[in-house]
Amino acid sequence: MKYWKFVFNYKLIAFTIVLIAGSSSCKKNNDFPAYVGDWVTQKPIPVATGFVSVNYYLKFSSNTFTESFIDVPRTPSYNTTRKSISIEGALSVSDSIMTLTANKIIFSNYDTATSTYSKPYKTFTRDKDDIDEMLSGFVLVTAGHEAKYSIAQDKLSIVVDYNRNGVFSDDYASFTYTSQ
Repeated sequence: MKYWKFVFNYKLIAFTIVLIAGSSSCKKNNDFPAYVGDWVTQKPIPVATGFVSVNYYLKFSSNTFTESFIDVPRTPSYNTTRKSISIEGALSVSDSIMTLTANKIIFSNYDTATSTYSKPYKTFTRDKDDIDEMLSGFVLVTAGHEAKYSIAQDKLSIVVDYNRNGVFSDDYASFTYTSQ
């Protein structure tokens, strides 16, 4: 009888240890800043016939970011292949100011008929290419700039200093991203 009592107590102690260890590792992780995650917005891009809305995606970790979008043709086209552009880099945050430093620009194709991406066909990196000069050719990218941000519920508001003058009130500089 003592043997079975010992086995029962041993199993109870082991179960309790596993339960405590498991519950402490399943705590909700509140260590990450609120901006960490996937975000999407639509930005107006000028084309030959006016403006079109393009989805821009931002993905933040605590110290990196990826900004991506599918470029639109500047003139009407029946071609289903579009250019997909991803910009990756370092993120630093101080108070409500984000600094997004681009380190890599990746080009691939996106087929609108099948919703599929090709493998990257061109990659530019900061150590080999003039990334900042390349970014100046893109319309309304956040990468390469400072931006003020705020978060309310599932909305990330970003105001970008596009002309790098320390003023966050430029035209077409304010965007609201929704959490994905």
